Parts: sequence; C-alpha cells; structure tokens
Amino acid sequence: MPCWGDPEYTFSDVERAIQQEVRKRNFLARYQLRVAEAERAREMERSAVWKPNIVLPPIERTMPRDNR
Repeated sequence: MPCWGDPEYTFSDVERAIQQEVRKRNFLARYQLRVAEAERAREMERSAVWKPNIVLPPIERTMPRDNR
C-alpha cells in the first residue's frame, strides 16, 4: 500500500528539474567515462605487476623445424 511521499507515486518539480540538469550536463556519460578510466588504470597496474614475471621461450625452440 503506497504511503505519503513514496517516490513511486510522488514526483515533484524539483526531481524533474534535477533530472533535466543531469541530462543537460551529460553526467551519466561523464561518470561512465570515469569508471572506464579507473578500470583501465587498474588493469594497467595489474599488468605492470605481472608483466615482469612472464617468461617467453626463445622463438627458435617454439618454431617447428623445416624437414626438407
């Protein structure tokens, strides 16, 4: 049962104005960009930690010999 002030049933002009301002200033896209940048920075940090530990075998040993 809805009660007084329940946001599901109450929508004010202030809420509408805030939503318009959020859209106008493109806050959602800016927030998503910040999240993506933070995730990228974390991944770069992780790869910097793990990268020195990766040892690749020499190419000569991994390539098949030509048996002519």
